[in-house]
Amino acid sequence: MEKPKVFISVGSNGTEVQRAATDQIFSLVKAIGLSPRQMEKNEWSSEQPLRAIRKVIDECHGVVVVAFTRYEFASGVEYKKNNESSPLQHVRLPTVWNQIEAAMAYGRGLPLLVICEHGLRDDGLLEGKYDWKVLWTDFSTADINSEKFSGFAESWKRLVEEQAAKQSSVPHPKEVDLARVSISKLLGMLTFSQFTSIIAALASAFASVAAVAFKVGGGKWPWE
Repeated sequence: MEKPKVFISVGSNGTEVQRAATDQIFSLVKAIGLSPRQMEKNEWSSEQPLRAIRKVIDECHGVVVVAFTRYEFASGVEYKKNNESSPLQHVRLPTVWNQIEAAMAYGRGLPLLVICEHGLRDDGLLEGKYDWKVLWTDFSTADINSEKFSGFAESWKRLVEEQAAKQSSVPHPKEVDLARVSISKLLGMLTFSQFTSIIAALASAFASVAAVAFKVGGGKWPWE
């Protein structure tokens, strides 16, 4: 039986600790019986990233979001409604692709395992107030091997397996060999609007042919 596929959303750059943690998470996903798919690790495409990622996620049954610091600012300003603002300090943000890929997964109803580095700004789909809890970590080996980390992974795995079973139970539309379909059955497959459209098209074609025949016949209809 084919293992359920899961997409790994993670930035391409990072510190040595972050890269090592990403490899550990990739191995963990394999160890619990799932098939991880990660761009530029075991998935490659000649297409633009968004198109390629969408195709891979369409084949998956769950998504792991590994969010670590990509941008860091000592200070800044957050602009709010009614021309109000508030100062920001020590802001750390992940790659925007974490948000994009999480949104693509959520829109498809795929289970999300969201793993965030301590200190990141909890914003957008990296917040824990939606349909999932965020697993906050320092990406240390001890933390990734902890009972808490394994518990999150196993709980999410069950959701992935349920999603895989659900997707496999959806019947695929069968191709119809029109050469073997009778006229009555073919007409029965049409909706009322399709049927009326065909009748209108045939009537229009008949009128066009009759008009040409009238002109060619010197002002006489072919049956006269």
